[in-house]
Amino acid sequence: MFGGLAGGYVAIVVTEKVLHIDRCTGDLVAPFLPLGQAIGRLGNFLAGDAYGLPTSLPWAVYQAGAFRHPVQLYELILDLLLFAFLLRRRHVSYRDGELFQIYILGYSLIRFPLEFLRYQPTPVPFLGLTLVQWLCIAAVLWFGYQYHQQRKKANLGLSEFEAKREA
Repeated sequence: MFGGLAGGYVAIVVTEKVLHIDRCTGDLVAPFLPLGQAIGRLGNFLAGDAYGLPTSLPWAVYQAGAFRHPVQLYELILDLLLFAFLLRRRHVSYRDGELFQIYILGYSLIRFPLEFLRYQPTPVPFLGLTLVQWLCIAAVLWFGYQYHQQRKKANLGLSEFEAKREA
């Protein structure tokens, strides 16, 4: 998932540069990406893919020969909440690229903790984290920094506007 998202992001950024598009096209699709992911997680659940670790919790589901965390359903619910938030947020005034940044931050914050509950058949953890978790950290740092800088710049612009209006 993260590889496809990263590759798609790079392709879109390059295409926007080549075509001289100066607005973030990611804002157009950002609300619908978690909806697609939720549908995909339902498919994972029904197919018995991407299942969780064994557990004795009362809501455990029987998959791959054991009662397991239904991580696919956890993510499905969280993806639907992110979809609803972004869908509502798109009607609120926002800065160019902000909706896409919020999507990346939201999805990374959803996926990071779920990786601890996901069954890893061949884990290759580095410092106790999976590759996906490291990508989540990188995404939060990169897009969080961009979001912060954009908000900071917007607030500075607003302060300058207010100073001119008062003068």
